[in-house]
Amino acid sequence: MNYDELLRKGQIKRIDASPSAAKSRMDLAKRDLRAARIMMANDRDWAFSMAYNAILQSTRALIYGMLRKSIPDY
Repeated sequence: MNYDELLRKGQIKRIDASPSAAKSRMDLAKRDLRAARIMMANDRDWAFSMAYNAILQSTRALIYGMLRKSIPDY
């Protein structure tokens, strides 16, 4: 199955990979990392979840940057 067919069937969707979307993801990651540091003293499990989300958001920002460079019409 090719990319266009996956899009048409709704199995994948286009994302906004703009620089502002990447910055937004990084802002979320920074927020979650700050919150995780604060939470470490009270609830390590919750702090871990926040840190994990920070990693997820920063990875999304990285992928957005890679998409912008690798897909000409994106």
